[in-house]
Amino acid sequence: MKKECTNKATPYLLAVLLAIFLIIEIFARLLTYSFKLPEIQIDIQTPTQLSTKLNWIKEHDGPKVVLIGDSVVYGGSMEQHGNKNWRKSTLSKQIQKKLSPNTLVMNLGTNGLLPTEILQIGNMVSAIGVNTIIFDVGIRSVSADFNKEEDMYSRPWLKNAKWDEGTGLIWEDSAASDPLHKMASKIKECIFVRSHILQTI
Repeated sequence: MKKECTNKATPYLLAVLLAIFLIIEIFARLLTYSFKLPEIQIDIQTPTQLSTKLNWIKEHDGPKVVLIGDSVVYGGSMEQHGNKNWRKSTLSKQIQKKLSPNTLVMNLGTNGLLPTEILQIGNMVSAIGVNTIIFDVGIRSVSADFNKEEDMYSRPWLKNAKWDEGTGLIWEDSAASDPLHKMASKIKECIFVRSHILQTI
């Protein structure tokens, strides 16, 4: 009798769980589009964060300008020097003021981004199709410090990352393509989004 009740309750339980996940998904999408979360400047540390931003660029219906570089483009040094409103003073924000409101200006600057990584992200952005890509190129880009293969990436998951028109961000032969790695990245991304929403509100 007990087993029969459990068997009957299982489909209802699955339906309730599915409904809860669907509500969470709709709520997350509403928050994403209402607050334009992918446009908020962050220090990109996971594949999911980069993928979210690249998909946002792809979906934008209008002119697109993308900035790629290290901390100079990211603007985080202003924060370190006590500027609490540093996100309003970044290069991307200054460019946005000069362009039409319909133009997406996406800042993919990231602290410590190495020359090879700048090129890798540049290739992805180019594959998406944008109007303008602005790179930060300095003496560091030609430094002998990055000649060895093991020194070319500060984010190993970027090494084999590619942009695929149909699938989005993919990895050719990397730990980042492992399902467990993807799930861990997704969990980290959810934690990031929730904490950022709390800071914004």
